[in-house]
Parts: sequence; structure tokens; C-alpha cells
Amino acid sequence: MGNLKNIIGASGEYLCGIELMRPVIASACLPRGFLPGEGGCLFEALHFGGKEPTYDYVVYLLDATARRLAPFFFLQVKTTLKPPDITGAYAMRFSAAAVARAHAMKTPFFVGLVDRSSARREKIYVKGIAARQSKGIASLAPLHDLAEDAVKIAIYNEVCRVWALRNNPSLTQLI
Repeated sequence: MGNLKNIIGASGEYLCGIELMRPVIASACLPRGFLPGEGGCLFEALHFGGKEPTYDYVVYLLDATARRLAPFFFLQVKTTLKPPDITGAYAMRFSAAAVARAHAMKTPFFVGLVDRSSARREKIYVKGIAARQSKGIASLAPLHDLAEDAVKIAIYNEVCRVWALRNNPSLTQLI
């Protein structure tokens, strides 16, 4: 197989980043500041490249003028050429150690799965890492399709909610 596995993985990472930065269409459910009838880009996805053990992207939330806001999240992308199993779920590997590293970041964290089993008909599904999750993730049900604007808006709102609940103490040293 040689380098093919890395190329397949990288292609899924790029497809996921492109989909994240695709503008949402106008909707009544757009975040505050976005004008109904206009839509806009909700995210700026910065790819780390290489073989990071836990994450592939840091994704910044954008305001209606496409400026970065303070909230962000991390995203790990997995890519598969295999279709879902008979239950409809995709096999994937996100270990318990990776879940622990995700929690240690104290930042919203999502896993994305890119289904490349049908040529030029890729699907991208996302799943958040729950605060109480301790086990690894062995499969991902295709519940949250990233191509749907409602899913992007839900991610945006959830990340905003989590950041609003944060209580980060101010620095007192080296300032």
C-alpha cells in the first residue's frame, strides 16, 4: 500500500476543511449578526499538516464580517474507503488515549469521518467528544452530515455555548 494510506487520509482532511469553510445559505437559524437572506462563512479551518496524534485542525468561529472570534475548537479527521457496516455505522479508531488528550485541551473537540467509498460522492460526518467520555471511539454513526447547514450552525452554537461557560483565570505571572 505504501504511501496510499497517507494520501487517502490527507485528501479526507482537505475535503473536511473545505466543507467547514463553505458558506452557509441564508437561514432563520443563523448565529447572531448574520443577516437572513445573506448567509456567510462560519468557520476558518487551519490545517496543521503532518501526523499530529490527536488533531488535524484548529477551527476558528467567524463573525458576520469573516473576522475570527475568540471561540475555537479542535478537529481530528479520519478517512475511510469502506462503506458503513450493516448497522449503518462506520468503523473508525479514536483511542481512549486520544480521548484523554482531547479532554486535556479543555476546548471543544470534534471527530470527523470522511466516507470516500463512493468516488466523487464523499460524505463527511462529525461527532463531538462528550465531556464524560473516557472510552475510545470504535464507530461513528452518520448522524451529523457536515454538508448540512443546520449541522454547521449547531456546531457554531455549541462551541459558543461552551466558551461562554468557561471561567479562564487571568494571567498573574510574566505580564
